[in-house]
Amino acid sequence: MSGPKVVDVRAIRAAQEREFRKLRHRSEKQFRKIQAMLEATEDETLQRVFGSLTNALARLDADRQATALPRSLDAILDQANATLECALQLKSKLEEKRIASVAERLGRQRSIATAIAATVLRLDAANLATMKADLLAKPDEVQLQIALDALAMEAQRRADADLQGEADLLANGHETVSVDEWLAAQPAKKSAAEVRLEQLAAKVSVLDGLGDASPWLTRIAEVRQIDDAARQRLQTDSLIIQLGEELERRRALERRAELLDGLEAELAAFDADAELLRQRIERARGDETADSAELQAEVSVWTEAEAKRIDRDASRAAILSVLQSMGYDVRESMATGWAEDGKVVVQAPGSQDYAVELSTVAGDRLKTQLVRYGDPGSSNAMQQQRDVEMETTWCKSHAEVMGELDRRGLETKVLTARPIGSTPIAVITKTDERRAQIETMVKKQERQQQSKRP
Repeated sequence: MSGPKVVDVRAIRAAQEREFRKLRHRSEKQFRKIQAMLEATEDETLQRVFGSLTNALARLDADRQATALPRSLDAILDQANATLECALQLKSKLEEKRIASVAERLGRQRSIATAIAATVLRLDAANLATMKADLLAKPDEVQLQIALDALAMEAQRRADADLQGEADLLANGHETVSVDEWLAAQPAKKSAAEVRLEQLAAKVSVLDGLGDASPWLTRIAEVRQIDDAARQRLQTDSLIIQLGEELERRRALERRAELLDGLEAELAAFDADAELLRQRIERARGDETADSAELQAEVSVWTEAEAKRIDRDASRAAILSVLQSMGYDVRESMATGWAEDGKVVVQAPGSQDYAVELSTVAGDRLKTQLVRYGDPGSSNAMQQQRDVEMETTWCKSHAEVMGELDRRGLETKVLTARPIGSTPIAVITKTDERRAQIETMVKKQERQQQSKRP
């Protein structure tokens, strides 16, 4: 089959390169976030995991640079996807660890508040009015420890004075205990609402990026100071509702940020100038009301068009390069001419009369056909026989071209082809200028062949 052929040519390597660059950009973005999160923790295990992921990313870069075989990028892409997935899992663990830490801190604050209330009563019983005033003026862990030490000293004094019963009531013993020991021995009671409040506040604080400085934590502390139990429950329930709404809002913002990160990664796959789109993405990060769906559609249109352009250019360049290596007359301007005019004619080696026409049809598909220079109105049996012979030669060359394209990372598939001789060869009128060019090229090829002979 060597009549006109239509071939689907896909630039697999070019598409793989773009996919790698997208994954690389996304990974770098996540790695920066993880690095910032690790700075707030002393977990050596997670830090070692991050170090391993960083090394894996560096190896991927080296492997990609060293890879010459077009299809072997599949394995590198698999590794890149796995590295990114591990990074996302590590980030999730760090977030969970941070949430647990904030929730634990809130729980400890609640326990400290309970301990302070109980200690105030004991200070009253011990007639330690000054110590009680100091604790109420500064109700924190440090002042609580000072109060516990004072109670222990007062209990020891009363025990020495044979007032053992009073001493036991004051401090449950004569020895000084730490705040941690005291809390462990007398754990504070907690309601389901309080636990829910602490968990929500911890999640919002972590998503907020404010950590312990979150204003929500201050509001929780204020609610705990309400003396009226009914009003405190009401305020707690109200705060739970507000925190739930804020958590959903923050999660929506996080999803939006991830979408914008994805759009940024899509653009990072290309070298072409997309600065205007990048600026719009950056502005959208600071404007919650910006239409991200519209921006997403515009980025999709741009990247799809740019990918097609790059793939077409890569395919044309590869096809012309292969033909040139086979002796066809390929000139530097042909790739540009093909892009602008939709077709190009390449002179067959060692022939003044035959050439191959390459054209783009049905979108991005390649059409090839053998053409002959001459008078469109003249043909005879001898000419027809010569046409068949040249078609047969082109048939073999076409198969070689397709095979070489596959080796260069372009996937090819012949969609339509007609049998040799079933369709008359297209005849192109040859101008005097073109005739002189062909004759010069043929003579040059003949000289090159003679110089190679022993």
